[in-house]
Amino acid sequence: MIVSLDWKERNVLIVGWGRQGKRIAQSYEREGARVVYKDLDFKWSDVEGMDLVVACTTDPDFNHALVEYVNERRIFSQSVDLDEKASLHRMHSLDLDRFSLAYSTRGAFPMFYRAFDPWIENEFRANWERRLLDLSLLRPHLIGDKKALAYLLELSKEQLDWLVRLLDKKKGIVVLFAKSSMDLSCLQHHLREDMAAFYMEEKIEALFSVCRLLSISLVVQPMFLFEGYLYYQCLKLPVSCLPLLFDEKLWRRIVAPFDEANAIFVLHPTRDHAFQKKIEHFVQKGQVCECVDPLPLKRNQINVVVPLFMLEGKHVQDLKRKVEKARKKGLRVVVPFWCLFELEIVQDRLREVDA
Repeated sequence: MIVSLDWKERNVLIVGWGRQGKRIAQSYEREGARVVYKDLDFKWSDVEGMDLVVACTTDPDFNHALVEYVNERRIFSQSVDLDEKASLHRMHSLDLDRFSLAYSTRGAFPMFYRAFDPWIENEFRANWERRLLDLSLLRPHLIGDKKALAYLLELSKEQLDWLVRLLDKKKGIVVLFAKSSMDLSCLQHHLREDMAAFYMEEKIEALFSVCRLLSISLVVQPMFLFEGYLYYQCLKLPVSCLPLLFDEKLWRRIVAPFDEANAIFVLHPTRDHAFQKKIEHFVQKGQVCECVDPLPLKRNQINVVVPLFMLEGKHVQDLKRKVEKARKKGLRVVVPFWCLFELEIVQDRLREVDA
């Protein structure tokens, strides 16, 4: 067990006035302890009235004997030799506002903190400081509900920031995507302040439970490309669900500028090819294929490949490899964008959503 002890106005005896003894003594003095130094003039009776005795000599046998002697008198003991019998083992500490860390290399390399402290501070400032602040603001509203508190730890910085903003607004929009390998945090700067991006598979019902405890009202904006299985699952969620963003009007605006004879519209595969039939309804001149099929590229023209994937996930990576392979063979291939969320008309349409 690791505990933090207050040494202010406590009596600390340092036995052994070498380099380590001086360093340890200074650390206790900084904490407000009354430090007494003994070296060759040490007497066993000097331990009386002390709250802590630190064995700092260069003789391990003497240090061990001192630890046992002090323990018998129910006084805290510490040894520079990391004696297992010592009741206290001093660790290096790092204090970063709300976050304190104590650690030890157990004698392996005492100067390790010089390299480790800057690294851990940079990591904390960059990735954890804001998250810890958000958690501290949300915790008072959820005390007593361990499941809700545990769920907060699974959220990204952007999702936690959004929840904290909603503590005042009391209502927000969950922008819900089908599962992809893309990190959703990079989408947040495209969304309104009352919006946050989630995947359908992200324990989404746990989010709704937490928001009920926070008295936050949510609605869902489905970001699916057609009314398939996921959309109907979305309609069963215990919150209001807005219509699909990708309606007929938006699809026509996306497809029309690229609908030429040299265009190839590439889609996600679906079990019943429902998505392909939907896009074929809008496309008049170009070709439509699923990403698992070979690209119908031609050598005598500039091929315009139009990916109709929502996010830049696995399907986009596979398509990039196909395009690169074709280019190496001398085919001319142009890709105007890699995923639909890159398009300003999609981002603008999402920002205009009225919940």
